[in-house]
Amino acid sequence: MPGLISRFLAELPGCVARRLEAPIPSAADLRAWDVLLAVDGSRIGVAAETVFRGQALLRRERQKARDSGVDRLLLVLAETHRNRRAVQQAGRWVAEAFPVGSRAAWAALRACRDIGGDALLFE
Repeated sequence: MPGLISRFLAELPGCVARRLEAPIPSAADLRAWDVLLAVDGSRIGVAAETVFRGQALLRRERQKARDSGVDRLLLVLAETHRNRRAVQQAGRWVAEAFPVGSRAAWAALRACRDIGGDALLFE
């Protein structure tokens, strides 16, 4: 996964603040974001995954987003045929969970703006 995160971070402009392994703000909670971004007054929790594990993954990351109080959830998946197929097969629930498209999310980040909602990116 470090390669996945490194590739993602290399694409971000300098105006996007980032913190690696950002813990959930609770002493009793051992979870952490792979990366926590701050841009345009918005905090974006980034979860990087090499394998898409469907609804279980989404539930886990949504709970982390709720518990940490981030404004947005950004799921970064490894660019593989398997992951693309799994996301495509998941269909509507993935589209509903991540309403901001990859191009729109990247355009916002590159312009130093909030992405406007949860998004899924392949890297």
